[in-house]
Amino acid sequence: RRSCAGRIATFAWIMPSSQRPALAFTRSDVQYLFTAPISRRRLIRYRLLRSQLGALFGSLIVTLIFRPGSLAGGFTIFAGITIVMAALNLYSTGVSLSRASHGARAWVPRVIAGAAVVIVAGTVAAHWTELIASAANGGEGFLAELTRLATTGPAGIVLWPFRTFARLPLAESANAFVSALIPALVLLALNYVWILNTDVPFEEASAELSEKLADVRRRGVAA
Repeated sequence: RRSCAGRIATFAWIMPSSQRPALAFTRSDVQYLFTAPISRRRLIRYRLLRSQLGALFGSLIVTLIFRPGSLAGGFTIFAGITIVMAALNLYSTGVSLSRASHGARAWVPRVIAGAAVVIVAGTVAAHWTELIASAANGGEGFLAELTRLATTGPAGIVLWPFRTFARLPLAESANAFVSALIPALVLLALNYVWILNTDVPFEEASAELSEKLADVRRRGVAA
């Protein structure tokens, strides 16, 4: 699960950018909010909070699928997955805004992401012989060696945020959940501050997208 989150975080930077705006608003939002005396930051807060509704619904579905044996276990899974999905949503939004930016500050998160990939790849390459040897002894040995590399040294530092979020839905006790919750909320807040301080215009692209969607709906009704 940690490696899956890492791949998502990496692909967010290297995948080709789409034509969708970094922050998409509906046509009603464009008509009523963009013309109102509302600051850019308040618009971003509104869009981010509204996007979390999908995270809540998705977390509820996943919790029901896992069918926890107790109420406390159900809360741990639900709250943990909600925070993980919220973090992924904030992170992907921050990446989209950074990729749309062309200023000098836009290169800072890109350099950090690139350095993180190099560190993890370099760690795997440097210990490739040990990984092959542990794989030959069975899957448990390979996983143990992979876990050791992911939790120690420079790679352990890079992968610490992913381990922190993964601990939330997998917490086996209330104390374990709380100990993972505090750093996870700090990381969530850092992503939020990152988005608010990314100076990228999104109003024009959002208005254009909303008009295109409205035109598609009109054509569908007419057909």
